[in-house]
Amino acid sequence: MHPVRISIAARQRILDSTEWDVLEMAHNPQRLSEFLAAIQLDDTLIYEVLAAIEQVPSATLMEAADGSTHEEASTALLEALADFFPKGSPMKAGLQDLLAKVEAAQTEARKAISEQIEAAVEALDINSMALSAAAQMNG
Repeated sequence: MHPVRISIAARQRILDSTEWDVLEMAHNPQRLSEFLAAIQLDDTLIYEVLAAIEQVPSATLMEAADGSTHEEASTALLEALADFFPKGSPMKAGLQDLLAKVEAAQTEARKAISEQIEAAVEALDINSMALSAAAQMNG
């Protein structure tokens, strides 16, 4: 995953392109909450913000994105926000807690999916399938 860093210059580009002020979010819990809700409701907002940070067209990022990269992009953006916020900001600690919860939920989801796939594979009767295929070929 590409590390994302929000600088003061990037803050201005984000503000200019999306009207979201990450510095305001560091001091205003309501605004941070609104932003977090907005990125959940609008998948393209993540890419617009990342595009402003990285100085690339958002269409380029969206063209390259899939489900896996979308998850990584979301996490990278939250990490960058947490790193951007001043050390004393309660929003920094809150975002770090949120990131820990997101990562734990992602790990749990991956584990559950893996277990479901393993159970489905174990439920397959490979011998019966092979015998059935052989019978059809000989039949």
